[in-house]
Amino acid sequence: MGKRKLISGVLIGAVVGGLAALLDRGTREYATTKLHEVKESTSRYTSNPHEAIRDARIAFDKFNQGFAGGAEKAMESLEKLEQTMSKVSQRASQIEEK
Repeated sequence: MGKRKLISGVLIGAVVGGLAALLDRGTREYATTKLHEVKESTSRYTSNPHEAIRDARIAFDKFNQGFAGGAEKAMESLEKLEQTMSKVSQRASQIEEK
């Protein structure tokens, strides 16, 4: 019962919020432009499904490259951090010995 009320409340809130946002002229123009763009791309992909597959593959490849690059940079940062921590530990040991 509580789950249904939550979902209903979220949906009602989204509809009311969307309608309130559309009171602004700029928002209406933006929404209209985006809807036209979606309509054009959808009709293009419907008539040429091979383009949709190609574009999806290209987008996926770009995502993979970006993710791999980010993971590589993270690994490099962790290695540098590890080296720095090692140097700090060595320096602390040298100071304690004196």
